[in-house]
This record gives sequence, structure tokens and C-alpha cells, in this order.
Amino acid sequence: MFHINGIIINNMQFAKTSQDFIQKFYTAAILPQFSLKSAQNIEWEKGVPQSLSNPNGDVRYFKYEDGAYALLYEDYPTVSEEELIDSITTPGRETLTQIPLIGSSDETVLRFAPSHTPYKYIPHITGYFQLFKIMSI
Repeated sequence: MFHINGIIINNMQFAKTSQDFIQKFYTAAILPQFSLKSAQNIEWEKGVPQSLSNPNGDVRYFKYEDGAYALLYEDYPTVSEEELIDSITTPGRETLTQIPLIGSSDETVLRFAPSHTPYKYIPHITGYFQLFKIMSI
């Protein structure tokens, strides 16, 4: 069991399977690292996250105050921006703007792992995150 921004993770099976839990976790622990802090303004897209070529990665879409976003999760960062653009399923051609981590202008990949040892891999919790703003051309 460990705590992350007020969320207690003590049932790893629940963490693996509950989309609601994962969205709450991302809202509380991951998105604030990219300066998105108003949880009440985040509207997650319904349904199953979109899989990528990396078998341990996916994309979750949501709307926030000023537009649409894609949150990329991977156990190890391998997906390119071009592959992510190709995976977007909305009509029309889209462009992506990668959002940097808070307090940085060039660091765009967040590695998330609990600070306790030993390191434990938890799907969709521990790994690498990138955030993209989706803009229509």
C-alpha cells in the first residue's frame, strides 16, 4: 500500500482493471505535473483507451478548459509523435502540441514510480507519460 496525492493504492488488481480509478489517479497525480490542475474541468472520453503499437501503452483522450488532449502512457517510451498523430481517430487532420512538464520548457516525458523500494511495476500507474494538445488544421 502507498499514497499518491491523497490516493491510496492498496489493491493492485483494482488498479489494473478499474478505468474509473485510473482516470482519478491521472487527474490527481499525473496531469498536475503538466500544469492541468482543475480536476472538475476534465472530461474523460468514455470507452476503452486506444491501444498503440507498444503492447504496454495506450492513449486516453479528454477535454479540458481550452481544448482536447491526449495522454500517452507507456511502460517504456517508444511511441513517436508521428505514430500518435496517425492513431488519432477523430475526423480531419490533426496536429499535436506536446505539453512540457511544469517548470520546464523542454522536458516532456514524465517517469512516474513510487519512491518506496523495491520498485514495483503496476500497469497504467508506473511508467512514462506524455501529454499532447490536439488541434485541428
